Amino acid sequence: MGAEFRLTGAGRRRLLDTRHPWVFRDHLGAGDATSGALVRVLAPDGEPLGIAAYSAKSKIALRFVQIGVDAVMPNEDGLRARFLAALERRAPLAATTNAVRLISSEADGFPGLIVDAYGDTCVLSALTPFAELLTPDIVRWLGETLAPEVVLAKNDSAVRELEGLPREVKVLVGETRASTVIRESDVKLAVPLQHGQKTGLFLDQRSNRLRLRDLVPPGSRVLDVFSYVGAFALQAATKAAEVLAVDESARATGWIAENAALNGFTNVRVVTENAFPFLRQLVKDGETFDVVVLDPPAFAKNKREIEDALRGYRELNVRGFRLVKPGGVLVTASCSYHVDETTFEDVVRAAAADAGRDALVIGRGAQDLDHPVLLSLPESRYLKCLFLRVR
Repeated sequence: MGAEFRLTGAGRRRLLDTRHPWVFRDHLGAGDATSGALVRVLAPDGEPLGIAAYSAKSKIALRFVQIGVDAVMPNEDGLRARFLAALERRAPLAATTNAVRLISSEADGFPGLIVDAYGDTCVLSALTPFAELLTPDIVRWLGETLAPEVVLAKNDSAVRELEGLPREVKVLVGETRASTVIRESDVKLAVPLQHGQKTGLFLDQRSNRLRLRDLVPPGSRVLDVFSYVGAFALQAATKAAEVLAVDESARATGWIAENAALNGFTNVRVVTENAFPFLRQLVKDGETFDVVVLDPPAFAKNKREIEDALRGYRELNVRGFRLVKPGGVLVTASCSYHVDETTFEDVVRAAAADAGRDALVIGRGAQDLDHPVLLSLPESRYLKCLFLRVR
């Protein structure tokens, strides 16, 4: 029969009411298993509820891979089929880019596993014991399907410590690379692998970057704040006369400059500054731009940080509104799950009032299709992006 766990009555009710794939430890009843193992999950009376991955250390004790009385324990062939199906769902992106998230954790049926392809390089991040144990199979399947030259395990997230896993970065296939070059539309980007954020590039914003490009008037002036490697800035640079790319990290601004040179762009100016005082100074100096992009990191990584995050978003967007010329465009984003779409829009609305500006919503963006949203897992829907025509 294999290992199994019984849920408490409350745990069963939560699962049946929401189909949320996480079971917290206080909803866990009798059972035992090796951390990372797939286990059968039962109701208190023995009713089958599904199959889940077990974690011995995390507050999230179980993560379902299949829910239902008819759930079957997946074997290697079943998991490989799930992997191939995830790749097939990404096929439409091949016309636009060669940098794609292949596996997006629970949304693709692999709890805690992230796999990103950057051209001939794949970067994986195993955030749960299940994903850690599955890594050799994933590497083999990648070899059979994509044959990447390099596979890097970027397992340096603090989340791994909560799962009882070591933080480490190691090459699993090929040789160590500092970066690799990918394409997004006709723009080339050198993606930092060893020292970049997350797995190297924020692929979830791809569709929003391409929408931005459509909104940039030829010969215009663009400001891109929290630019990181310049992915927004370089899309804008294909049409703008001048792009000012700002990031407080000297390493990041070095990458922006390298990527501008890689594309032969001479219209990108790079500044290493903290966004908040820098934007205040731009407003004080009377600077204005045709397009302003605000793509900050997550200001609220947990519920305790929400109030501070809202203040930060409000101040940031007040400056953004004041820097946009009448008739110009403000693109503003939040990747904080704990700040939902309605709350974020409320904050941006308040910022517009503070700045004395009106705006038309000309678009709402979310994460691209390789970052799918699982309906029963609200946590998988986190990215919000507003496109505003400012009056």
